[in-house]
Amino acid sequence: MKRVSELGLENNVVFHDKFVEKEELCTYILASDIYASPYLSREQIVSGALTYAIGMGKAIISTPYWYAQEMLSDSRGILVDFGDTDGFKNSLLYLIENPDECNNMRKKAYDFGRKMTWKT
Repeated sequence: MKRVSELGLENNVVFHDKFVEKEELCTYILASDIYASPYLSREQIVSGALTYAIGMGKAIISTPYWYAQEMLSDSRGILVDFGDTDGFKNSLLYLIENPDECNNMRKKAYDFGRKMTWKT
């Protein structure tokens, strides 16, 4: 929060230090262009929020926990080593500065997400 203030980004960054229900979570993901998934443990075997982001066709930057490695293979996202804050920053800037690549990644994620939906 201090860094956001130092950079004058208070109108662009919101921190929620609370659990949110699925509907609110999906609202936040839908409003985003890029989804960040910085889990700290490689052994993380699932992430519902990552799955939603894929299904909604978001560009994704993540640490390489087990589930993210599988879900973001084939250029469906960018994996950044644990603790590599510069890697996260550079990946985020890359996607912002290369909208065609960002959109290509979003399409790959969305197309893959279609395989995870249930037919009604």
